[in-house]
Amino acid sequence: MPVQSATSANNAFGFKVLNLQGPYYGFVRRSDPKWGGFEEADRVYRSRWLKDQVLASKDAKLDITTHPGYYKARVNIIRRVFRTPMDLFERGVATVTTPKMATFYRTLASYSFRLLALSWVVTYSTMYSTTDWTRV
Repeated sequence: MPVQSATSANNAFGFKVLNLQGPYYGFVRRSDPKWGGFEEADRVYRSRWLKDQVLASKDAKLDITTHPGYYKARVNIIRRVFRTPMDLFERGVATVTTPKMATFYRTLASYSFRLLALSWVVTYSTMYSTTDWTRV
């Protein structure tokens, strides 16, 4: 163990100082404005980049499931005919809420109608189609 002197007591106790910042410390300083080292060209580039990040209303995200060409190529004509009522319902709800919630409400309504139809069939069959041994 090396002998400590009074001058190196506050250093690293006579050992070599370990660099904890890593090899990318200078890179982060160069690319992050908080760390300084920005030049005027960097400031111009960053201001232009920040302006480019602001989206206009026409830059909205394209929902591919509502694209007519995609829908026509993906879904056959028979399925499109049967999906039309719920498609109209979903488009109507999407004007009021988000497209994700409109799809959720479409699914909820569809399964609710299926459950209602199933309950009607079960109710009818239990009321009017009894299996009695005298009516064979």
